[in-house]
Amino acid sequence: MRWQCNLARRFKKDSAYAAEYKAFMDNVLAKGYAERVPQEQLCRNDGHVWHIPHHGVYHKRKNKLRVVFDCSSSYRGQSLNAELLQGPDLASSLLGILLRFCQGRIAIMADIEAMYYQVQVREDHRDFLRFLWWPGGDTTKPLEAYRMNVHLFGAVSSPSIANFALKQTAYDNTDKYSMEVLDIIKHGFYVDDCLKDQWRHVSSKENPADTASHGLHIEPFLSSTKWLRGPDFLSKEEAEWPKGPEDLGHIRSSDPEVKGNTITVNCLNTSNGATCKLLEYYSSWKKLQRAVAWWLKCKKLLLLRCQKTKVIVTRSKSKERQQGLTVEDLDEAEKAILLHEQQRYFEPELTLLKKGTPVKADSSLRKLDPILNDEGILRIGGRISNAAIPVSLKNLIILPRDSHVSKLILRDIHQQVGHSGRNHMLARLNQKFWLPSANSSARKIIKPCVFCRRMQA
Repeated sequence: MRWQCNLARRFKKDSAYAAEYKAFMDNVLAKGYAERVPQEQLCRNDGHVWHIPHHGVYHKRKNKLRVVFDCSSSYRGQSLNAELLQGPDLASSLLGILLRFCQGRIAIMADIEAMYYQVQVREDHRDFLRFLWWPGGDTTKPLEAYRMNVHLFGAVSSPSIANFALKQTAYDNTDKYSMEVLDIIKHGFYVDDCLKDQWRHVSSKENPADTASHGLHIEPFLSSTKWLRGPDFLSKEEAEWPKGPEDLGHIRSSDPEVKGNTITVNCLNTSNGATCKLLEYYSSWKKLQRAVAWWLKCKKLLLLRCQKTKVIVTRSKSKERQQGLTVEDLDEAEKAILLHEQQRYFEPELTLLKKGTPVKADSSLRKLDPILNDEGILRIGGRISNAAIPVSLKNLIILPRDSHVSKLILRDIHQQVGHSGRNHMLARLNQKFWLPSANSSARKIIKPCVFCRRMQA
């Protein structure tokens, strides 16, 4: 009730505001856009009732007050807009409307008055649109409950519903109006505003513009009235004006005036199989590792069962009962994930390296001189292979730049180093992995990190 008390105080301070507010509400009630809730329905308590606060807003240009119902106002964490579906965007493209608007020389503009108020709400849904108001706008009287019979300015569902009602009205009246009128309704409206152009065809012989563009000798020019007065048919009644060509005909593709455009299209065939969906399902590298490890253990058990060897199956069962995941299981899962991602993103390079052929010159991995280890994992090569350091440090595992797995690994490293910054994060990454454009990828991980933003504030 606090907002209602504030509104009453505003009425006392600003009499002009109060008069416009009351006039707006009286108009809404008089036109049937809203109604007083019947006495027998006031105590409805089935959970299908919602009261909406309202306030006045002045139009910037018209300086006219409009009462807006605040459907986003929340009570105990709930609001009407949070429960409503926004619906599809059925509004016509503004760019298309403006382009059609510029086609002709004469433009027609129209507006649907109070468009949302022209669309009624189902009777069993109207109690969701209740509001409180003083009878006759008299603040000395007790508040009474009213409800809207039409859709509101401020409800997230209103734009989609109003546009649907407008277009459906056009479809329902195809037998009453011409196709031109229906086309304007379907494509010429942007919400409640209509922009329509109007033009008439002028043949080349009667077009005064040809006099200037083609040139004319002085004597025919002085004797001609076309340049000063326009075509002769303008002096007649509009009904006698010549009609434009209804059929413009078909232009052959071999016509010299038809200009061809060459378009180059690159097609990328992406396959999102079950394995890809599994990897993209997880948002944590550790959870993904454990999930894949359990899947691999299940796979081993099923393969052993298929061999129909009782001794092996019995030993496997007893071993599975004794322990969960081991370090070896997690390492095996990591290798399986990396092999899948490299096969997905570096398939041409892997195919060539398995044949003993170096990668192509236009490959993104060419400068890394990639090699394959005994497990088939793609690693960086080059002169560093001669260094007297462990293999895991000199031949780093190559990660795909745009892979979801690479993002999970970076995010996991970011948490391991305690959100200590990009350089520390990249140093830890380069102990095992090589990621192209790692600097940029690290920034994308750090920027949305809430903890880092708090520490840097």
